[in-house]
Amino acid sequence: MIYLEGQRPTFRIKLKSCSPNLKELIEEYWDPQSLVRPTFSEITVRLDKIAMNCSRQGWWKDTFKLPWK
Repeated sequence: MIYLEGQRPTFRIKLKSCSPNLKELIEEYWDPQSLVRPTFSEITVRLDKIAMNCSRQGWWKDTFKLPWK
């Protein structure tokens, strides 16, 4: 029903524990129009940048590795 009614879940994670860029990426992926959503290759590039930024800011452990690396 969420899909049919065009609604998306509320993003409840606090920004202190989550990168604003990750929140933005997730919300873009939820767009009801498929042409607006990022492609998988765009997602992987953005996730790489987010992971680097998060590790610099100490949000994620240094041992965090993306599964496609």
